Amino acid sequence: MIDIQELIGRYAAGERDFSSVGVIRQLEVPRGTNLSGINLRGCNFSELDFTEVNLVGANFSEVTCQFTSFRNADLRDANMSAATFWEGTDLSNADLSFANLSQLTVEDAILNGANMTGVDLRQAYIKAASFQAANLVQANLCDAWISSSNLQDANLAGVDLSKMKQWSLNKVSGANFENVVTQSSPLKSDELGTVATNVNLLSQISEGDIEIMKKEYLYFGDRLGAIRFFREKTGLDLAPAKEAVDLIMSRMES
Repeated sequence: MIDIQELIGRYAAGERDFSSVGVIRQLEVPRGTNLSGINLRGCNFSELDFTEVNLVGANFSEVTCQFTSFRNADLRDANMSAATFWEGTDLSNADLSFANLSQLTVEDAILNGANMTGVDLRQAYIKAASFQAANLVQANLCDAWISSSNLQDANLAGVDLSKMKQWSLNKVSGANFENVVTQSSPLKSDELGTVATNVNLLSQISEGDIEIMKKEYLYFGDRLGAIRFFREKTGLDLAPAKEAVDLIMSRMES
């Protein structure tokens, strides 16, 4: 255990590595405190308050957070790889630009209004989180899983969703999907239509199989045959398969 006075004192004396501290509970860091570059790797946070703290380049890899606040904190270039954000973790309006969030686990956390420009979210698992009005431009979502989350009014312009593991049941009204990539070519926001809640559908099937579907079914108006073919190739349920086939048909007509 460690209290805030000891932490700040040791930091001011030049110490940066606090990874051996272990469990840190009910610690309120004064707003505006500079803890840039601090190493808290592997610590277990509960009811901590880092609101408006300078944490640029900090190492939070493998930490576990619950009821921890990073509201308006400066986390640019921070390392939060393999961290776990449970219920009550709040990063609203935090600056996470170009932070390493690879292999992050998020459930019931809040990132509303966060600046997540260029963040590394490879292999992240995100469920029931809130990203309302967050900026995710240039985010790397390769092999990421995002489901049952709120991305209303978020900015995902130009993000490549084609290599995601899963994107499902997310709320996306008002989100900017301009030039989002779901396969080999970008989609305009007005082309997403009913698949806006599952924009990586076409990444489940190869370009070659899409061409086969067109030549053997869609060119002959056999929509049901195309849906069956899509389901056989992907294992998806009927509803998303219909959405994917309808998207392919709308592209053929344009």
